[in-house]
Amino acid sequence: MVAGPEDGAAIVDGVRTAAREQHGRSMGVLTLGHVVCRPTRAEADDALHHYAEEGADWAAVDNLMALQGLHAQSFTPEMLATFRSRFAAGHGSAPLVGTPDDVATEIARYAKAGFAGMTLAFLDYVAELPYVAQEVFPRLERLGVR
Repeated sequence: MVAGPEDGAAIVDGVRTAAREQHGRSMGVLTLGHVVCRPTRAEADDALHHYAEEGADWAAVDNLMALQGLHAQSFTPEMLATFRSRFAAGHGSAPLVGTPDDVATEIARYAKAGFAGMTLAFLDYVAELPYVAQEVFPRLERLGVR
């Protein structure tokens, strides 16, 4: 699992190197993120808290993590806590939370780390995607990402 752009850069490099050295191929690496984008950071944080903390089905989250082997002893308690909240919010994906500027900046950090792209998940795809398309995508273009 990718904790963030910093460790992601090493993962991207390792996967691309293995593809080249072991299979003679070049490839792009994708990651995934869950988006909670609102006009203010406080609104985004409140929305995330509402569905990923107050509304979370913690038994289901823990079961999903167990099924994916994330309770292995190699994970520190801090890592498990981080991934537990990420699984409640977006199936373990990277959080992209905040204002349109915040979300665009974070996606740009993943691009700079070498990721060829990201899948984006939303709590309510139909309601939230138009706002992100209108507000975040133009910012990404200005940052040279897209």
